Order: sequence, then structure tokens, then C-alpha cells
Amino acid sequence: MTLSGIAERQNLHENLRLLAAQRQLYNEDKQWTHIWYFVTAGVAILGTGALVIFASYSTLITWIFLVTTLAELFFLPRIRSNRAEAAGIQELFDCQVLDLNWNDALADKPDPKVIGLAVERFNKRKDRDLAWEDLLDWYESPEICTATLAEARLICQRENTGWDIGQRRQLYNRIIYANAGFVVILVTVGLIYHWRIEQLLSGPILLVIPLLVVLVRYGYEHHVAAERLGRLQAVVDATINDARHPDVDNLLITQRTRNIQNEIYRHRRDYVPVPNWIFEKFRKDNSPTSALLNVSN
Repeated sequence: MTLSGIAERQNLHENLRLLAAQRQLYNEDKQWTHIWYFVTAGVAILGTGALVIFASYSTLITWIFLVTTLAELFFLPRIRSNRAEAAGIQELFDCQVLDLNWNDALADKPDPKVIGLAVERFNKRKDRDLAWEDLLDWYESPEICTATLAEARLICQRENTGWDIGQRRQLYNRIIYANAGFVVILVTVGLIYHWRIEQLLSGPILLVIPLLVVLVRYGYEHHVAAERLGRLQAVVDATINDARHPDVDNLLITQRTRNIQNEIYRHRRDYVPVPNWIFEKFRKDNSPTSALLNVSN
């Protein structure tokens, strides 16, 4: 048994079920959110093109835009309910593994039926055995095996924020590069074919603008989330330093840890998750073990 007990508690079956449920719900949130972004971008591009080509149908096209906007008001809350449930389940996992009290003022405890149904869907994956294996040692920093409980909790919280910051910044940078690439390609094509300025602005760029707007909005959400987590990580690091002080007040550190956990929950609930392809591509680069290797090298 390690000093904090976190390394053992995180691999208990009941806690692995919570991880499976939250991962399934987050995946469903990601899928539907990205489908919705694709639909709204497609409607915006096709609608803008139709306004240019079929000006006489402007009233009908305007109604299509209106229906899409109203549909967003209806569907987005339903899509994001998966995210809220996943955040609550992950909060329960953290409370049980990190030995923190549940904050009733923050959220209601997850419904066991929701957890059970999510686990059932998780078990239908083709790579089920690998998926379960991937949940083991969720907090993988070797420091949690030797640190006190007060310090190990904070190390896990730092791991949570560190993962997310790195991946969101990678995604934001790629979106910026993609937008810049779109504009450069359009301008280059315009120069090759000797388009006049009014041709460029009234045709291709007008069609691409809706896509660029969707990408910018999506990227900005991740940028804001990363900046917010950066501030939170600074608080975590400062609290870790205080927890290592010889005359530490453990009760005060626990209260500060609970406050940090509140912010981690709000972040998970409120911000769109990172796409799976970004998560898989950069998970090794953002893992605690790779960070330690980089420091040692």
C-alpha cells in the first residue's frame, strides 16, 4: 500500500467503472458536437452560395438559416447533457480516489442508472479489452506512490490540468494554421487566374467565410479553456509548494485542494472536450512520464 493509497484506489473495479462511463459519455458528446459543427458549417456555406447564385430564393434560404439557429437552441443543451453527466461521474471518481468530500453545492451525485447504461455501451466496443486496459493507472505520475495524501492529490490535479492544456494548445495552433492556409490558397488561386478584388470577395472568400468563422469559434473555445487551465495550474503548483512546507496546515491544504477540484469540475462541464484524434496523437507528449523524461534530459 502506497502512502496516499491513490495508486491502489484508482484501479478498484468500482472506480474503473466510473472511468468507463465518463469516457463513453465524453465520446458521445464529442461525436455529436462535431457532427453539429459540421452541419452548421455546411448549412452556412451552402446557404451563402445559394444566396449568391439564387438571389430570388433569399426568403427561403433565410428561413433555412433561422430553422438551423432554432435547432441549435434545442439540440445543443441535449448534446451537452452528456458532458455534464460525464463531468459528474469523473468528479465522483476523483472524490473516491483522492479521498475528497463530495461538494453538494457544486453538483448532484451521478445517477447509478446513467453510469450502468454508459458502461453497457462502453462494453460494446470492438476493442473492449484494450479499452478497459487503457483505464488502468489513470493517474500515472510516479510521484503519487511516495507523496503524502495531501501532496499526491495536488499532483493528480496538476496531471489533470497539464494533459488538457497541452492538447488544447496543439489543437488551437492547428486551427490557426488551417485558417491561414485557406486564405493563402484562395489568394494564390486568385492571383494565378487574375481574379479582380470584387470577384475574390464576392465568390470564393464569401463561401469560405462561414467555415472560417466556425473554425475560429471552435478554436477560440479551446484557447480560452487552455488559458483558464494555465491559471489554475499555477494555483496548483503554488499549493504543492505550500504542502511541502515543514509547518504545513493540512486542513488548509485540503480546503484549497477542494476549491481547485471545484474548478476542475466546472472546466470539464463547461468546455468542449478535445477530439479523440488530438488526444491519441499527443497523449504521450503530454503525459507526466514524458514530462519527467524531458526534464531529466
